[in-house]
Amino acid sequence: MCVVENQVFTKPPVDTLSTLYEDCNYGLGCYILSVEDGDVSLKLLGACESCPSSTTTMKMGIERVLKENFGDAVKEIRQVYDDVVKETTVEAVNRHLDILRPTIKNYGGSVEVFSIDGGECVVNYTGPESIGSGIKAAIKEKFPDITNILLTS
Repeated sequence: MCVVENQVFTKPPVDTLSTLYEDCNYGLGCYILSVEDGDVSLKLLGACESCPSSTTTMKMGIERVLKENFGDAVKEIRQVYDDVVKETTVEAVNRHLDILRPTIKNYGGSVEVFSIDGGECVVNYTGPESIGSGIKAAIKEKFPDITNILLTS
């Protein structure tokens, strides 16, 4: 998806994936950093960058549209962050999940990280399964050293 002068184009105005880098960096919504061998690295801008739902935006929105338009030429979409997470602690992960808490509460649920040990993160979660999947994706995207997330209730 490209945004040019507040118009959304579901089909990027480019012919090949290799021209995507040059032609679709308009600085609104997302910024494409590189396109190499079908791997697209991009940075979400504004509030989207730090939102735990950014993984969903990347997979269900941007990646889907790029694959619809460029097919097998798109192998992987990778989000690049400005800030590098230096610590993976219970407190840091809970802070990252703060943006999701109001939505989870609206669905009658709650989320709290209990422990992180050896790449495993134990999260006490109640609520819809689809939001639980989003929680897992948000944690893994921001904290790549967490390889397994166990949701308990």
